[in-house]
Amino acid sequence: MIQVTCACGATMQVQDENAGKQCKCPKCGAICQIPAAPAPVEAVAPPAEIPAAPAPAPVAAAPAAGKRPGGLTALAVLNFVFGGFGIIWGMIAIAAGGFVSTAGSSANRLAEAARELARESARRSGDADALEAANQIAPTVESVSAMFYVLGIFALLTAALLIVAGVGYLKQSKKSGYLFGNIYGVAAIIVVFLQIAMLGAGFGIGVILGLAYPIVTLALLNTVFKESFPNP
Repeated sequence: MIQVTCACGATMQVQDENAGKQCKCPKCGAICQIPAAPAPVEAVAPPAEIPAAPAPAPVAAAPAAGKRPGGLTALAVLNFVFGGFGIIWGMIAIAAGGFVSTAGSSANRLAEAARELARESARRSGDADALEAANQIAPTVESVSAMFYVLGIFALLTAALLIVAGVGYLKQSKKSGYLFGNIYGVAAIIVVFLQIAMLGAGFGIGVILGLAYPIVTLALLNTVFKESFPNP
């Protein structure tokens, strides 16, 4: 049924099939417009269920920032070991230089006497080469003493660089570890060649061993462990 309200206030009930037509008000006789029947309400389908998003795959835990590699720790230990040996060798060399210097007066007299005898013999024979050889007999005690002092100082310097760099490796410090490690490597190689020049030694197994560790240190610091120094 459709309810119609007249202007006079009277209400009427008409059949649904009269929707959109006109009717007469039984109270005042006015012609009233019957409203159209309301459109049927369509059933609203329930919303489709949205499938749940798949759970994200578990992400592997990233390594802790700044974690020190085991190889860097081993390199620090080797630095301390070689640094200790370097300190011992440096002190022995300096002590030897002091001993030679203390005994220098007598040794110099003996060396000078040997040179004078060789010169006299060379003069008598008239052999210029023999005279030149006589002048080269036995280096002076001062030069030997100075050589020991220099070798000792070199050993102590490289030992100090080794120990400072070793502490820097443990702290993963870019300055005391990476920088001083590279300084040690370059300085140690230079010292080996200076020792060769001073001692007149050949390129033997001792020289190879002396060059091995600084070269390995330089290679590791600038390849494997280059990114292992996050601290200043």
